[in-house]
Amino acid sequence: MPPDPVLIIGQYLDQRDLYSCIQVSRSWNEMLIPQLWRSIRTESGGWWKLFGEYGSQT
Repeated sequence: MPPDPVLIIGQYLDQRDLYSCIQVSRSWNEMLIPQLWRSIRTESGGWWKLFGEYGSQT
């Protein structure tokens, strides 16, 4: 069975775009959350940088 197109596209997205995509639907979240986890580098402040941006927009 061929891979889902969402997974293929997800490989080319940055953290900000992945974070936006996981909020689209439950199925996208389930498919893309592993990709988002792999993209975050804790030594570079990835978590704070990623969630700090979105926390300030609410």
